[in-house]
Amino acid sequence: MSYHIRQASLAVMMVCLTAAGGPVVAAEWIYTVQRGDNPWSLTERYLAGIKYWPRIQQLNQITDPEHIPPGTRLRIPVAWLRRTDAVATVAAVNGEVRISGRGRGRAATSGMQLRAGDVVKTARDSNLTLSLPDGSRVLVHAESELHLDDLGMFENTDYYDLRMSVKAGRLENLVAPLGGGPGRFEITTPAAVTAVRGTRYRVSATSTATRTEVTEGAVGVATDGGTVDVPPGFGSVAERGSPPAPPVALLPAPDIAALPALVERVPLRFTVPALPGATAYRVQIATAADFASPLFDGRAENT
Repeated sequence: MSYHIRQASLAVMMVCLTAAGGPVVAAEWIYTVQRGDNPWSLTERYLAGIKYWPRIQQLNQITDPEHIPPGTRLRIPVAWLRRTDAVATVAAVNGEVRISGRGRGRAATSGMQLRAGDVVKTARDSNLTLSLPDGSRVLVHAESELHLDDLGMFENTDYYDLRMSVKAGRLENLVAPLGGGPGRFEITTPAAVTAVRGTRYRVSATSTATRTEVTEGAVGVATDGGTVDVPPGFGSVAERGSPPAPPVALLPAPDIAALPALVERVPLRFTVPALPGATAYRVQIATAADFASPLFDGRAENT
């Protein structure tokens, strides 16, 4: 069996991303009128009930509802849209992972479908990869607890409303782009809330602080004390009741060019050049180059 190795340096202050409080989903969806659209057809296609067609007309001051010029931009409150439940799928499991909530408790298995209200708990040296309905992927690391608070979608659109919370532990997220629609991807921790619109980032949470590292895209971080935007290559620490720390540049990955391209024997032993500013290294080992389901995830001190 072949193995792939990935390393990342940890600075004295590991930067991260998280946010707390405040809705992330836009209050209104801006819809661009297509030829033949009218308040009745839009209500039938997207909205929660027939009562909303006169409200669309009134809100957007439509004087001739049968002849709305194509390209017209209409304001539609997200609260009026028709939602339905969505499901997440367990893509991979390593080690001992339990699924609880909604009156059940059982071991996680690949292919299992999860819904709002389910809780994922990973044991030591275990992890689970979750495939979300919008194409996003969440890797739940060892000794973590992830609650699926809400998994929903807006009917006849490509937009999803996905809200999760981490009571403790670490996540790695690959979030699908949300575009300009009413979609939401939000993770709440005890200290903060993260809101994203297409990005790669890592979150670790304790009862008092949240840390995240953003590798692609950008993340909005909010606590009760304030908000901050974290760009790619940066991170922020958010402590409960305090504003998120200003973004700090992440250290680059160490040079692992001297490591063998293929490792076929265990135990694994290797050395990397010291990276200035790093106090430790996080090492992941996986059988696939995308590291969707690591076999090992650990921390090595800089000694």
